[in-house]
Amino acid sequence: MEHAAGPLWFTVLLNKLLAAPVAGGLHALGIEVEHPAAPIPDHIAMQVLVLFILFAGAFTLRRRLSVTQPGKFQQVMEVVIQFLRSLVDEIVGPVGRKYLPLLGTIGLFIVVMNLMGLVPGFSTPTAYAAVPFGLSLVVVGIYLFAGVHHHGFLGYMKSLCGPLLVMTPLFFVLELGVPLIARPLSLTARLWANMNVGTVLEHEFAKLVPILVPAIFMGLHVVVAMIQAYIFILLPCVYLGMAVSEEH
Repeated sequence: MEHAAGPLWFTVLLNKLLAAPVAGGLHALGIEVEHPAAPIPDHIAMQVLVLFILFAGAFTLRRRLSVTQPGKFQQVMEVVIQFLRSLVDEIVGPVGRKYLPLLGTIGLFIVVMNLMGLVPGFSTPTAYAAVPFGLSLVVVGIYLFAGVHHHGFLGYMKSLCGPLLVMTPLFFVLELGVPLIARPLSLTARLWANMNVGTVLEHEFAKLVPILVPAIFMGLHVVVAMIQAYIFILLPCVYLGMAVSEEH
């Protein structure tokens, strides 16, 4: 869903600064870009901007941490961390605590990306299918690593083979093959479809009824953004719980 009016201003800025090294790097990998002077698309530029925002937020929070007089930002983040910790403890168990920083970072990354489209001059990168698909592959990597780390490679493979030797090929396909395809597609379709449709409806209705209606859809956009980020963290917690379960 590229912008008919052309690339976003931040995309133009990034391309001015980084077009040459990015195009050169892609060429070295055997990837030819259609526009060498502008190899960075909007959804990549928006992800870079979100990373800057998260780093700036983390830096600000780190400088203002206080045990006796926590600021509002610190209080909000403490609530978020406590919520995520409770979610991980309930679904994954104590062993899931080591993955809490990673899951929390993914969750915050998705929330901010989902909300970017509400800011004039920016777009929602999760409305591009490649973005949630890339995140879903990260999720797959996390729970596969967790399973191998917890059980050992052979132990994790054994847990996927079922209780009966004769049924091993079937169980292996059902426990590993199918999830490796279904889970990324499910995570991708859910996040991409909701954010893409929401963005399209918001823009179209704003053209038809430019008074009051855009505010309503912006409110719905915020709600959907939060829900989809929550689901994108909830399901990986379920996958992690299954990967480290002793009765897999």
